[in-house]
Amino acid sequence: MIVTAIKTIKIAAGSIGLTELLDAAITNLDEGVVVAITSKLVSLCETNIVPIGAIGKEQLIIQESNFYLPASFSKYGHHFTITNNTLIPMAGIDESNGAGHYVLWPKDAQKSANEVRHYLVERFGLNEVGVVITDSTCQPLRRGTTGIALAYSGFQALHDYVGSPDLFGRPFGVSQSKRGWRIGRRRCTGDGRRRRTNPSVHTLGADLRAVPAARSQLVRA
Repeated sequence: MIVTAIKTIKIAAGSIGLTELLDAAITNLDEGVVVAITSKLVSLCETNIVPIGAIGKEQLIIQESNFYLPASFSKYGHHFTITNNTLIPMAGIDESNGAGHYVLWPKDAQKSANEVRHYLVERFGLNEVGVVITDSTCQPLRRGTTGIALAYSGFQALHDYVGSPDLFGRPFGVSQSKRGWRIGRRRCTGDGRRRRTNPSVHTLGADLRAVPAARSQLVRA
């Protein structure tokens, strides 16, 4: 898989629309490419922010999460939540690069992924193009962050190995590869965290098929 970072201008909340930003950042796109966009970029473009000080951070985390584990349960002071069927610290709320605001998760990441894919298909006349909305998270009991997919559009996010043989002919019983999350992790190798402005990447060689797909494939009920 080939990953290429896409550099954008520095933006503030509400200063530019997402498609307008992509117009300037992406000048050419080929068939078979997946465009991965950080969720913060989507949220800033749709002004899904809260001024720091307008509400207590813990209160905001509780408000944005479906399930909440208080920081007092962690010796490191971390707030773990389940938000939109995803285990994520602090309900995905971020203060970095928010210019005095808490940046929330996108209002509807799946809707944004579908709309960006439609825009790319129409603009470049493509059939096989995918979109992933990504974020970074941390794993309990491990240091460091990794990328995840909040939503995707235009490809099958799971590759099912169940029933296929391993190297010794034994059939797999449970293995499924998360393509959507794998692309999310790749984005973190060239992303726009800290002081960089590379919040989008495109990946080539993602075994793309021009099919509609819903994030529900990734969610275990």
